[in-house]
Amino acid sequence: MQAPLSSAPTEQERQWRRREAEEQQRLRREAEEKERYRKAEEQERLRREAEEHERRRREAEEQGRRRREAEEQERRRHEAEEQARRRRAAEERARRQREEEAAARARQRQELEAQATETLQTVVSGAIVTFGAGLEVQHVVTGFECCRILVRNLPLNLREEEITGILSQHGLDPHNFHITGRNRVQNRVEVAVCAHAEAARPLLSGIHDLTLRGEPLDVELGVFNGIDGMGGGAEGRSLLRLSFFAPSARFVATYSDASSATRHLGQLQGKVFEGRSLRVSRGREGHTLVINNVPIPYDHQVLTDLAGTIFLQALRTEVIDVDSIIRRIELYVSETSSASRCEIQSRGRDRDGLVKLLISCPTWDVAKNIDDGMKKYLNLPRGIRTILPPAVSFTMLIPSAQYHAQRTQWQELDTSIKDRMACRLELRELNRGDHRVQVAGTDKRAVGMLKVQAERIASGVRVPGWHYSLTRPPPKLFADVQAVGAYLRTDARKAQIKLYGPTTAIEEASALVVAELDRLAGTQLTRIIPAVAAQFFARQGVTQLRETLDNETVEYNPATRTITATGGEDLLRAVQRLIEHGRNFIVSSTADDIVCQICFDAPSAPRTLLCGHAYCTGCLRHLFGSASDASAFPLRCVGDNAQCTTLFSLAMAREFLTQEIFDNTLALAFSAHIDSHSKDFRPCTTPDCNQIYRPQTTAQALCCPSCYSTLCAQCGEEDHDGMTCEDARLSGSKDEQERLTEEYLGGQRTIKRCPSCKTPIIKSEGCNHMTCKCGVHFCWRCLAIVDAARIYDHMQQVHGGIYEPDPPRPLVDFATPAYDPFLGADYREQQRLLLEAEQNRERQRLHYQAVLNREREAAINREREREAALRRARELDAARVRREQAGATGYSYTYGNAPTQRGQTQPTRQDNGGWGCVVM
Repeated sequence: MQAPLSSAPTEQERQWRRREAEEQQRLRREAEEKERYRKAEEQERLRREAEEHERRRREAEEQGRRRREAEEQERRRHEAEEQARRRRAAEERARRQREEEAAARARQRQELEAQATETLQTVVSGAIVTFGAGLEVQHVVTGFECCRILVRNLPLNLREEEITGILSQHGLDPHNFHITGRNRVQNRVEVAVCAHAEAARPLLSGIHDLTLRGEPLDVELGVFNGIDGMGGGAEGRSLLRLSFFAPSARFVATYSDASSATRHLGQLQGKVFEGRSLRVSRGREGHTLVINNVPIPYDHQVLTDLAGTIFLQALRTEVIDVDSIIRRIELYVSETSSASRCEIQSRGRDRDGLVKLLISCPTWDVAKNIDDGMKKYLNLPRGIRTILPPAVSFTMLIPSAQYHAQRTQWQELDTSIKDRMACRLELRELNRGDHRVQVAGTDKRAVGMLKVQAERIASGVRVPGWHYSLTRPPPKLFADVQAVGAYLRTDARKAQIKLYGPTTAIEEASALVVAELDRLAGTQLTRIIPAVAAQFFARQGVTQLRETLDNETVEYNPATRTITATGGEDLLRAVQRLIEHGRNFIVSSTADDIVCQICFDAPSAPRTLLCGHAYCTGCLRHLFGSASDASAFPLRCVGDNAQCTTLFSLAMAREFLTQEIFDNTLALAFSAHIDSHSKDFRPCTTPDCNQIYRPQTTAQALCCPSCYSTLCAQCGEEDHDGMTCEDARLSGSKDEQERLTEEYLGGQRTIKRCPSCKTPIIKSEGCNHMTCKCGVHFCWRCLAIVDAARIYDHMQQVHGGIYEPDPPRPLVDFATPAYDPFLGADYREQQRLLLEAEQNRERQRLHYQAVLNREREAAINREREREAALRRARELDAARVRREQAGATGYSYTYGNAPTQRGQTQPTRQDNGGWGCVVM
């Protein structure tokens, strides 16, 4: 049925709806009223906040203004106080300056006096040289006169003054010794001292009484073997090193696959196990690894966990008694040489498990005798390695380009060695590109002669002449020299040009370099200004010359009074005109004026000497920088027209010279001293050896500490044992040596003998007018002795010029026996010594055979005891394995074998060689 429609609302419903509408209207009016009230309160709050913010801002501004005013007042007060303080400080400084002026001058003079007495001791050309002010040589100890002192057991914080004081207290004058090296040995320091052998004799009486800081010192006297400039040499004591691995266990670890083995290889390699560093390598199969260097004894469970597998198989290893071997070696060393010491550096208990012994012997022959005797008589086990350095060794480095240019010469020198047991030549390329040349061997004389030949090849050939533009050779010249097979090097400090390579290549390269020098020299003028015109050139002449010729290449060195410029005849005439003008140049000055003694102007940043003469700092720099060119030693003040005798101090020379130039200047000063004292010093007879010695009035043999050649101290020739100097001079051996010397000089284009005194003279550059130390003037081309006034006319008329070179000479092949200066070396003495050494070793063998028999019997007894202990250990190990098998499930494990599943056949002892590692 359909529901009936709703009836109309009743009165009650209409009233209810009306009241509901009125209630909603009332609520709406209340909400609107509340909203109006909230907005009014919000506006009032914002207004109050704005007023409060404005008030605070005004207060902050007022406070800031007051603070700034206070700060400004405080700043002004501080400024006033600071100004007053500065005034007082200035007045105080002025007062102190006035009070200390006289004291400052006194202190300056005392400092100058102290610097004037300062000395410097260094090693030059293998000699201990003491220099004084002006680089004046005060004392010389030649290498022939030296001995070697090695002081051990010194503290790490050792001061050089302490060791110097100890040696001085025992009668060794500081001028007679020089500290050449300082090395750290474990926690102590050892110092090597080169000293005058005769002056060091007082040390022998109190050698065991030397102490430092309450601790005794170990002092060792030895033979001096050369220092400085010779590229190494023989050590005072020879060290023989022995090493072998201590007993250890080896295992083969088996993994599930090759990738697992590879992963464990990286994890186990170098892993420390019970103090040992494991060495791991791959096994024969891809999934196996071999673990080495496992210490004995070891914890098997820990090793299994570390290896990451229970499949470990022990391998058989050689068992040795480390303590017994060490005792046998110590006994043999002490019985063979009482002066030798055996030091145990490691007993194999470190991470590497390496036993290390160091045997220190007084000489290399003793060390070689001990090494051969141990290998022959001691019956040492396999694996023991001995290292004995060569008796004599020299090393030098040459650039790779130089080596490749001289490769043929080095190969010829190597093939010319006849007895490689006596000496050998090693050539090796280093990682940085250089090549190392090493000369080593057992025969000192043979090594010394080979070393001289190697140094002669490495020194190259010097081309006479120099030009400053060749400091960096032009690329074209460098490429042209390389194209002919040679190598070019220039040294701006020494002003030298050298060529390296075969003889034919050097001749072609020399022609290229000489042509370049001729081209450069054709446009360059060098003129020495007379002393009377030096002041004018320093003040005005150089500026006038530059402006007159519009030539900025004009350079003037006031220290040497040398002017250099590029130009032609116009430049020559202009310089001559200015020289004539400078002769009449007068500077007006009063007696109180202080002028620089080089530039004759007011000194800039003046430096004053003890004599009162002042110099500009820049002028002093030029003066010391040109000292090596002037070669006027000692260096003196040039004041009073070079009549002042005051010497420049060493401190001032070091201040204006770099260390390299300072060392080179010292060498030049020493060379000048040797030349001026030719009667007191003579050079070693070996060509290119820089050692010197003092001639004696009696014939005695001297051995060169660098090349090991033996010579007579009286006549200076090769040692003539059993003969007088006159007999040796008349004998045929001297004639043969003279012939060899002349052949050597004949192959040198830059060396000739003086026609008067026969002194060898080297011509490095310049014209053919030569002046010997004996005072003779002669022509380089024809060796004619001509007066100094007529020699230039002789060179122009006879040879067509003063710079004409020698005519080309036929090439000399020094590789042929006819020109071998070392052919026929006598080794009979060496054979006699070897025979005596063999007889001594035979007597020692009989003595030590009895000692070794007793040792062997004791070792057999110890071996039997160990075997019994091992049998008991194997029985216990087998019982433990059986217990593990009884309690295991799925797999059973036998010690020393791979695990097997139950029911499978166990491998037998014959299959794998045993169930454990043999421990001794």
